[in-house]
Amino acid sequence: MSYNPDRINIHELTVEEPEKREEIELSFDPEKLLTEYDWNVLKNWAEGFGDGQTAMSYASLKILDKNKLPTLDNEKEKEITNNVLGSTIDLAWMSYGSPPPDFIKISDDAFQEILASGNKRIQEYKEAKNMDWRHFVEPVAWLTVLGHRPELSADDFRHIEAELESQKAKGNGGYMIEMGAAMAIIYPEYPLHFTIEQGEKMANYLKRQIISRAEAEWYKFTAMAKITADKCREVAARKNLKSEMPPIPEAKQF
Repeated sequence: MSYNPDRINIHELTVEEPEKREEIELSFDPEKLLTEYDWNVLKNWAEGFGDGQTAMSYASLKILDKNKLPTLDNEKEKEITNNVLGSTIDLAWMSYGSPPPDFIKISDDAFQEILASGNKRIQEYKEAKNMDWRHFVEPVAWLTVLGHRPELSADDFRHIEAELESQKAKGNGGYMIEMGAAMAIIYPEYPLHFTIEQGEKMANYLKRQIISRAEAEWYKFTAMAKITADKCREVAARKNLKSEMPPIPEAKQF
């Protein structure tokens, strides 16, 4: 076949310029909000020298930076294990991101009791006169972490998403962090997104909690904020990757 330049349309071979990368609209990094002193306080609390919530302190530190976890003696390991037994939230919190520490041993029967406790709490919310969707998502999220996500309907999703948007509109930093973390866990493919202003409100809430050392609030919410921020970064990365993929030119048959 002879070469015929008339058959080639250069415009058909042009690759469109990708869209501009979208910046991550979260103006805070929860880990960077903690000073070295804050890290040391959390490490001490995780060793059992704090507010009496050794298991939650330890689990929060594990989520924030597992490389900073302290070495515990047998007595403290037993204390944390006892705190986790019977608690859906404590076990799930300890399990988030990676398996629980080796020293936590839970029998199959104890695990089933933990699952039953979480499902009971979910049922109580469903049977309540006024459904509290913000608190409902908490046991749902942690059962999901434990590999036993409750069956949720499309209507449930609409209510949960509406609660997230409601908290965004109200601008309560703590509630936005709670709902963001829950959505990240329950619906991992959900396009979680916050504006810069909303991110600043969450950051300001965390700063107040960290400074005041408000019991478990300061480290628990900082850990949840990390879950929220990590998911937003993942969503933004997926969107940027998609926008950078050039369309494949259509092959012409000559």
